Amino acid sequence: ALTDAAQTFTIVLPKTLSTDSQTRLGKLRDEKTGPNFDRAYLRDVVFVNDQATGKTKSLTKNADSPAVKNLALTISADSEKQMKEAEWLMKGMINDE
Repeated sequence: ALTDAAQTFTIVLPKTLSTDSQTRLGKLRDEKTGPNFDRAYLRDVVFVNDQATGKTKSLTKNADSPAVKNLALTISADSEKQMKEAEWLMKGMINDE
């Protein structure tokens, strides 16, 4: 859906991760497996999905195209779900300590 929307509106999607994303990924790769990695990963899931939700909510209000608004609504709903699941998992990790 994202690729189709990009083609429709002549938007070039990035082929590589942004510098910020590369930095976040590098930090995760440096983390040892286990609870510390799990926490770091879940924090990143919450952060990235929070950012996506904010951007897509703006699109749902400001986009002229119904197709873009619908795509933004779908992405926003998926991001909110993933964020809540990650928060729930983090809360469970804290309760297990």
